[in-house]
Amino acid sequence: MTERTTRRTFLWLAAGLALAIAVAPSLAQKRKRRTTRPLQPPVATDEGSFAGTWSRVEGKLRMALQLRKASRRSGWELRYMWMIDRDQLLDTAWQTLTEFEYRGYPGSLRIEIDRKRSDDARIVASWKREQHGPRGSLLTETGALVLYRTGERGERLFWQQDEVTRRATVEEPLLPEEAEGAEVTTKIQQLFVRQSVRLLHWDEIYW
Repeated sequence: MTERTTRRTFLWLAAGLALAIAVAPSLAQKRKRRTTRPLQPPVATDEGSFAGTWSRVEGKLRMALQLRKASRRSGWELRYMWMIDRDQLLDTAWQTLTEFEYRGYPGSLRIEIDRKRSDDARIVASWKREQHGPRGSLLTETGALVLYRTGERGERLFWQQDEVTRRATVEEPLLPEEAEGAEVTTKIQQLFVRQSVRLLHWDEIYW
């Protein structure tokens, strides 16, 4: 199995496709490796505010972030929406832990804001995603998340995860290599644009 196939499989896993764990032989070719795509993070700005709705589109991928404060003295709250399949929207609905099903298999996503390290210029959170799949397979993704504004008037929001660890395991392996699992450490960097200072419904967002 080529290195290119191994990388493509992990990208598939990263998109939440737990069924891809069934091809774990390709993952086992590199049990632990580090993959990064060099990208110069944009310069942060104090202009603007986190409050409101932000969106990201890349091909068929659609994501939205909403941020709010219950009061001036309270910390930031985050809502994350991700169209993970053609007719399935993952919506954290302002919860720290969200449980869902993907193609009949359970999954969960935990995004917990560190209120002591977060302020009006930067939001720091922890990220953990789990997705079960066939033959007792499990994809686990963990890492820190930093959000900050950038661009003119702070109209862009940068999503920065400098080190994300993804691990795939299979409880019922068909090959010895599958039992060993596979692990990758990578970066996730995404740029969101402001949609509105209001908290929009998904169907109101201009894609």
